Amino acid sequence: MMQLHELPEDVLRVVLSFADVYAVISLSGTNRHLRSLATSRLVWLHLLRRLHFRGFVDGESPESLASKTQGELVEIVQRMVLGPFSWRVRKNSVFKSISKFGRTSSSSKSGPIQPSKLYTLHPEIERSKKNDAYLLAGGDYVLFGNRTVECWKVVEDECIWAHEKREPQADWHVTHFAADIHPGGRAVNVIVCTALFEGEFVVHYIDVMRLDLDAGQSTSLVQGEFSAENSRVAAGAKLCGSLASFTTVQYGSSTVEHTLIKLDDDMKPFLTLSSARPSLIALTNEHIVILQDPPNLESPELRLLSINDTKSGLGWTQYPDSPNAVDIGQLSDVHMTSVPFKSMPSWRPPWRRSLHVHRNPLEDGSYRIWIRWGGSLSGNEEQIELRRRVDSKAEFVGSTISYSGHAECADLNDHRIYAPGKKEAVASVALPEGAPFGHLSPYSGAIAYYGETLRVAFFA
Repeated sequence: MMQLHELPEDVLRVVLSFADVYAVISLSGTNRHLRSLATSRLVWLHLLRRLHFRGFVDGESPESLASKTQGELVEIVQRMVLGPFSWRVRKNSVFKSISKFGRTSSSSKSGPIQPSKLYTLHPEIERSKKNDAYLLAGGDYVLFGNRTVECWKVVEDECIWAHEKREPQADWHVTHFAADIHPGGRAVNVIVCTALFEGEFVVHYIDVMRLDLDAGQSTSLVQGEFSAENSRVAAGAKLCGSLASFTTVQYGSSTVEHTLIKLDDDMKPFLTLSSARPSLIALTNEHIVILQDPPNLESPELRLLSINDTKSGLGWTQYPDSPNAVDIGQLSDVHMTSVPFKSMPSWRPPWRRSLHVHRNPLEDGSYRIWIRWGGSLSGNEEQIELRRRVDSKAEFVGSTISYSGHAECADLNDHRIYAPGKKEAVASVALPEGAPFGHLSPYSGAIAYYGETLRVAFFA
């Protein structure tokens, strides 16, 4: 039987161009011939083009990638995994076999780090509303919560789309929104949760739409609404592949409800999952990831549910506020594990916790999970079996955590970057007119934030 290294060179190049980054790095360590091929610029250009198509590469185009050297292409992948070069405190062994092409990091930092690129956008910001900025995968567009949710072109400083309110004259509040960009980056699914307060009651509206980024036009996929006492508030929205979700909580109660929406069904049905313990939810293409409070003040529980199993039966309805909620505790897990911390952090309210699940850019089909629990950070990489990565205690309150484990937070004009495994900030970044919180892009470390204007900062 012919061995891999015995294949013709042109065939090997084609094979490597369809492999993931881990496979290419692994092959580079087998023998001199495969190392030469696996570290060639052409192979890495194909790898980066695939990663760009899948939404892992911010601020680049196929044309700009084609003009880069081998070292510059490797550095883009290193930035996805390790964060921007200026934030790094050590070199990661995963790139050891090709490290001669990339840069090694230094722990010495002096003064605030300036953005390598800074874009300023000019929406009419309404301060009375909940303002949030969210950079879409690819780095070309940013969603901004304002009077409504707006989509802006980053480079052109142009608003191409705004979510239309059901009743334009009413005093709407955008509570949460999320997005899932399509492969290729020309369209994005968006979920927008809005609220209209009417005395002792609040009307919750849920809209899911497909936004064509070239045309600046959206097509409605789902419209739902329900009334509740104004003590029941929206607490989050998620979107991934064929599922969307929104979460509501009741003041004074530990009960949390996560309502799923099946987007690949013509009827677009809803399913409500109820948890008697505070819980967080995240979505992947294959799994629903749930983090629940510990039942006896022990370690929090991380549960994986199969999306395919959840889509069959279980009481899907046409109503977003069905009284027949399904208890999460009664569902069959693909995997369930406790998440032990080296030292259990002191109790924090649920809004001080967060769950972040990121696709692995190096290996298809695996994910990295970051958990922030009362200021502490814990990380895992998920392939059904969970492998511990990092457990650190650092008091930051940033709202997002990147794939590399970095988080950004601010105190007055001081914007600090925290890295996994480090109790102290590893860098200070200069964000002109920066608000306390910004959205940290998962794979590039770009920060979308607002002050007097809306800004997007990229770091080298």
